[in-house]
Amino acid sequence: MENRKKLKANTSPYFVATIVIIVIFIVASILKANFGEEIKNTTLGIFWAVVTIAQYLFWLKTRNPGYFIFSIIASGMSFSYISDYKGIYFTIPFILLICLLLYFIGSRQLKWRYRDVLEKAAIPVNEAEDGFTSRPMPAGKVNFTKDKFFKLGSYLSKNLIAFPIEYRGHFFYLVKNPAGIWFQNPDTKRDSYISFDLQGNISVNIAKQDYQKFKQELTFDKLNISLAAMFSEFWELFEEGKEKEIVKVLDAQI
Repeated sequence: MENRKKLKANTSPYFVATIVIIVIFIVASILKANFGEEIKNTTLGIFWAVVTIAQYLFWLKTRNPGYFIFSIIASGMSFSYISDYKGIYFTIPFILLICLLLYFIGSRQLKWRYRDVLEKAAIPVNEAEDGFTSRPMPAGKVNFTKDKFFKLGSYLSKNLIAFPIEYRGHFFYLVKNPAGIWFQNPDTKRDSYISFDLQGNISVNIAKQDYQKFKQELTFDKLNISLAAMFSEFWELFEEGKEKEIVKVLDAQI
C-alpha cells in the first residue's frame, strides 16, 4: 500500500519520555551505589515531583483529563520514593490510575494532533508551483462571535488540536507542538495559526518551521487555503452541535 504521508517522520514523544526515564533510573542506581538508598530515593522523588508539576501545568493549559491523571500518578511516585511507602493503599489506586492512563494513551486522547492538522491540510495539495512565503493569507469568512470562538477553542484545546488566544483585537487558533503552547503571542515566523477578526474574516499562516516538516515542497497558497477550509469545517460542525465529529474528521483522513 502506498504511503500517502506528506510529513517527514518524527521521533515519538513516548520514545523520548521512555529514554529520559531510563536515564534517570540509571543515574539513581549510580547514586545508590555510591551514596546509598536514601540519596537514590530522594533523587527519584524530586524527578517525579518535577514531572507532577509539568503534567499539572499541561492540564491547566489544555484541560485534557489525561494530564491530570498523569500528574496524580507522578505525585504518587514522588511520595512513594520520598516517604519509602509502597503499601496496599498506595498500590491498588496506583494500578487503577495506570490502567486509566493507558486507556487515554491507547484511545489517542493524549495525542498532540498538530501533525495530523498539517497532514490533513496537505491531502488535497499535490503541486509544487511555489514555495514558502512568510505572510498571513486571507481565507474566507465565518459567522463569528467571541463566545463561539472560545467554546470551540476549549474543545480544540482539550483534544490537543489547537489553542485559542485573543491578541490585539484578533482571535487565534494556534497549531502547535507541546513545547510551543507556552509562547502566547502569535508570530508569523514561529507559529502556524488561523485567525479571526470581529467581522469573522479568516486569515491563515503556516510557519516556515512547519512547512519544512513536509517531505517536499507543496504549493504554499493551496496549503494555506486547505488549512483554513479545515477550520471552517470545524466551525460549521461546532455550529451544528457536532463538534465531537472534529476528531473523527482528523482520524478518518490521516
